[in-house]
Amino acid sequence: MEAKQDNLMSYLGQTQQLSIPIYQRKYNWTRTQCQQLLEDIIRVGEEDDSATHFIGSIVYMRKKTFPGELQKYMIIDGQQRITTITLLITAMCGFLKENNISPRFYNQLYNYYLINNLEQGNDKYKLILTEEDTHSLKQLIDHLEDNDLPIDDSLSSINDNYNYFKSKITKENIEVIYQGINKLIIIYVSLEAGRDNPQLIFESLNSTGLDLNQSDLIRNHILMELSIEEQEELYNKYWHPIEKKFNNNSKDIFDRFIKDYLTVKNNRIPKNREVYHEFKKFSKINYKNQNEELVKDINRYANYYSKLFINENELDEDIREPLTSLNDLTFDVTRPFILQVYEDFINEIISKDSLTEIIELIESYIIRRNICDIPTNSLNKTFATLHDNMNEVFNTVNVEINDEIYMDTFKTILILKDRYRRFPKDDEIIKELKYKDIYNLRTRNHILSKLENYNHKEIIDIEKCTIEHIMPQNENLSQKWIDDLGDNWRDIQREYLHTLGNLTLTNYNSELSDSSFLEKKTMKGGFCDSKIQLSKSLCKLDKWNQEQIEARTKDLSEKFINIWKYPEVDDGIIDNIKNLEEKKSTTYNISDFEFLKEDSLMRPLFDELNKIVLNINADVQRSVFKREISYKSTNNFLSIKPQKNALRIDLYIPLDIINDPRNMFEPLPEKWNIGNRLRGKIKTSADIDYVVDLIKQSYNYTNESEYSPISEEKE
Repeated sequence: MEAKQDNLMSYLGQTQQLSIPIYQRKYNWTRTQCQQLLEDIIRVGEEDDSATHFIGSIVYMRKKTFPGELQKYMIIDGQQRITTITLLITAMCGFLKENNISPRFYNQLYNYYLINNLEQGNDKYKLILTEEDTHSLKQLIDHLEDNDLPIDDSLSSINDNYNYFKSKITKENIEVIYQGINKLIIIYVSLEAGRDNPQLIFESLNSTGLDLNQSDLIRNHILMELSIEEQEELYNKYWHPIEKKFNNNSKDIFDRFIKDYLTVKNNRIPKNREVYHEFKKFSKINYKNQNEELVKDINRYANYYSKLFINENELDEDIREPLTSLNDLTFDVTRPFILQVYEDFINEIISKDSLTEIIELIESYIIRRNICDIPTNSLNKTFATLHDNMNEVFNTVNVEINDEIYMDTFKTILILKDRYRRFPKDDEIIKELKYKDIYNLRTRNHILSKLENYNHKEIIDIEKCTIEHIMPQNENLSQKWIDDLGDNWRDIQREYLHTLGNLTLTNYNSELSDSSFLEKKTMKGGFCDSKIQLSKSLCKLDKWNQEQIEARTKDLSEKFINIWKYPEVDDGIIDNIKNLEEKKSTTYNISDFEFLKEDSLMRPLFDELNKIVLNINADVQRSVFKREISYKSTNNFLSIKPQKNALRIDLYIPLDIINDPRNMFEPLPEKWNIGNRLRGKIKTSADIDYVVDLIKQSYNYTNESEYSPISEEKE
């Protein structure tokens, strides 16, 4: 294996043929990636002559040929970049030919970088892709020399990206693009046939399971353009310690950390597949040419993250205990907010007692909602924006923040959340627990463990116990059980079997089995012989029936609401913060829009579309703002701005995700494009059926669940 650095155009300009092996995937770069590459090329093209831009490595193996034949190489890695640059050069040739600009420039590009002009047949082409892609590429190249030759109009990445590049080339920028391409640098790696296994190398380079995939991308983005001395200093001082914290843990822990870091910084959650892109955008806006400050900040949050979620033994014991309890739920959506609160603790804005109380209330919020079956898909956004909600209150009241104000604000914001974001009160919890199926909850063990160990120093490890149904699960109950339960024993068993009052812990589950209550109570290892508090409390009873189950449920429910408390705040403080929130919001109506008044041209069209959108799902909400009408469920998925002769439609979905055959929507300019907005217009009812399908795609995309409540992340 041999690796060297070279100029990409020098590499492509050689008399040779590059081909993609059949086992590689098709060309699949999207317009978004092409846009980013073109922006990088134009940027470096506008810089001074010494500027370069590294675009990655090309790994290839030489094919066997006879002396005097064209040299041929098989590309193991790098086909996406080489194909994209080839498409850009092809588009430049197409632009020059169609506009009759500089035949010499055209011939140089065409003969040096697209074809081997002394070769015939298949050898004529510099780049051979997989079968379908190479057909599309050959058509584009052949069409340059013979306009009568057809081009397949089928929607492929080859044709789509060629057309995109061609649409972006102008007389004013083509020279800059050419200068930029000539500054692209690659590392090419030559493999030796018979010694190097190309398939194994390809798999290792393209594995989706690389431990530090995002880490490598982000590290290179930060360090690549620095001098060697600066790279070494920042890497050794800041970055290497970060890698040490994450390397020995779960393979995706760094990606998880960066995602949470960006959530803290941007007050919104990046999609998993967009973390690197979001990071680049964030660093460009906030840390332009301040790489050391950026890496210091990442390092600081990495230290917090490690202590809070990886190496909890580094924490103060008083903080570790409630945090470990919360982390046991693996409810990762809370992490961005906990990072922010922990930093406030480090900066002495809040006390240790307040920090631990906040952690306990977060767990209470999660567990209570779990008991009440409140949908969880909004929680990621709740915790992503919670700290910012608090800051809005602080900025409004304009007072120096102390521990008391901080805690009152945090609690009040949780109390004021309503509907699917609400914090269930005690009476709702007690009502739900009476018939709640606790046994089949994912939080079951956590709940029973906390109930068992509440106010006891001798901790019982629930993982060494089994869950015991006091009234057995067996549908064929013994006559003794039927006698104890009474005539309606079937209804009692059906309604109360899995409820809190009928569950306990034991180390003798097989021995207890379907025995009668008195046998379970008095046998060796039975309830009276147990060290488990949940079981010992049963020893004083003589029988087990509906009355006893309900009484025990009531007792455990009281303990439940003492463990997972509801926030306590003075009513006057709640009213004050509620009034502040109401003052911030101004109410607008549909008829406030000039072009949506009752007699306006666009009002019937809006009414028709509005009715359909609100019926997409029961969770869809409409908000009317000063300049637009917004629709959301978990997140915004649609905005409408009325215009004189059209409704401007914004969808919150990336261009490479949406299926829009008519190409009705296109991205906003990057500096305005917060939230992946695509923009289009409709003017008549005839457009509604088509647009509603796209709106539903946006709804589904924005409601993809990044996390489930307990330890099951979804992409």
